[in-house]
Amino acid sequence: MMQAENIRRLKEEFVSNLHGTTKWEIFCVVSCLPLCLLIAAYAEAWVHARSRSSGKALLKLLRIPKFCYEFAIVVVPQVLLLMSVAPAEPAFLLLFLLWGSLALKLWMKLAHSPGSRQHMLHLLNHISTPRKRYVSMFRGGLMLITCLSILAVDFTAFPRRYAKAESFGAGVMDVGVGAIVWAGGLVSAAAAAAAAANAGSDSSNPSAHGSSSNTCRKDSSKAAWLGSYLRRLGKGLRAAVPLVLLGAGRLLATAAVGYQQHLGEYGLHWNFFWTIAAVSVATLAVPVPPGWLALAGLLVTVLHQAALSLNLGLTAGGTLSEFMTAELSEQQRAVAGFWVANKEGLASLPGYWALYLFGAAVGRYLATSCTAAVTRARSRLLPHGVGGSSSSSRSLFGGGSVSECAREIWSWV
Repeated sequence: MMQAENIRRLKEEFVSNLHGTTKWEIFCVVSCLPLCLLIAAYAEAWVHARSRSSGKALLKLLRIPKFCYEFAIVVVPQVLLLMSVAPAEPAFLLLFLLWGSLALKLWMKLAHSPGSRQHMLHLLNHISTPRKRYVSMFRGGLMLITCLSILAVDFTAFPRRYAKAESFGAGVMDVGVGAIVWAGGLVSAAAAAAAAANAGSDSSNPSAHGSSSNTCRKDSSKAAWLGSYLRRLGKGLRAAVPLVLLGAGRLLATAAVGYQQHLGEYGLHWNFFWTIAAVSVATLAVPVPPGWLALAGLLVTVLHQAALSLNLGLTAGGTLSEFMTAELSEQQRAVAGFWVANKEGLASLPGYWALYLFGAAVGRYLATSCTAAVTRARSRLLPHGVGGSSSSSRSLFGGGSVSECAREIWSWV
């Protein structure tokens, strides 16, 4: 019994008191995955193009299952990176140069080919499809690197600086949990409802036919909005049930087998499944107007940071941030109540919710504004399209940080 307790304690210490790594190294590790995906796509296109031009010369390459060369080009480099067999910075620079040379060659070939206009139209059609392939590739790649990190974090081959930081700092796995929440908002029901509401408002006719008809129209629109809201909320609650069950199953399974529990991550009972369920339901329960999703996310971020930095009387003493970073043993948490026992997981919910709202705002943009921009670009490429030239740019600026980022309370500054 004592030996089992000692092994559990050593395993908990192995994943505790970590401080993360530099943001540049995180950027290099994360950026290698999309570069590998692009290179794999270029390789597939090159094999098909050469096989068509040279007849049967490259048919043997086409007989290789797609899974095999994608595994070799995409998965194997990620394993080497996460094991530090390949240093992150040189690998990123090498992949970036390789991708840049391939992209430049492809661009020059398309620009000087007779069918360049048709190629651009095909690319625009690909971007404007309702089911966007690049979003699916982003989510699939994110799930790949997340699964690899979760499986590798308990082994010594996985660098400790890539694991989740304890209180302050950030590692590769810290980026993963935030990216999963953001990706969930990107394809969430809130983003789809916002896009549908925007399309409905654009196609509606604002002309009036008298005061009585306006009143009837307002009443019917309120009833329709309420019915749509209740249906959307019910759908969100049903979608959250599997996550709640998964969280409960994880809690029971880890308790049954005596698996090590990192209390500084989410607390005594809370886990990431319940976090995803909570933020998805909160987004659907709070009726945020479609055009205000990004502003709502910014407001939640500001209020969350204010609660963390200012002494607002939310805790017995000090700021909420000091309370969240205070170390408590498992016995102290067990007798202190649900809020104190799971203070890390519960206090991080506003930060995750803000990320979810930002993801939903980007999803709405991809479904509406991005499609409109593609339509305008397509009209200029068509032979009888509208002439002239115009340009527009959108940029997102991030302000300077006032303190180091804190992982366990998910504060941004």
